Amino acid sequence: MYRRTRVKNARKRTILAVLARAAGPMSYAQVAGAVGIYPIRQVARDLQRYTRFGYVRRWKAARKFRYEITGRGLERLAYFVRESVT
Repeated sequence: MYRRTRVKNARKRTILAVLARAAGPMSYAQVAGAVGIYPIRQVARDLQRYTRFGYVRRWKAARKFRYEITGRGLERLAYFVRESVT
């Protein structure tokens, strides 16, 4: 596996884990604060990509985008957790 792939997968695992632990939908700024990634636009870009992959559901509420994890995202997170243990 390429080194860059490992780094991207670690970032994906971290962002999906934050969304899985959340009590409800989160904005990208809240996700960035919980993960500790700055500038926060990087997290917004990642979340848009995860929406295309089907890992995250996105909608607009009160003029802000909100994100929550989907079933497919939970499956992917479980895969990452399983792979990190072995």
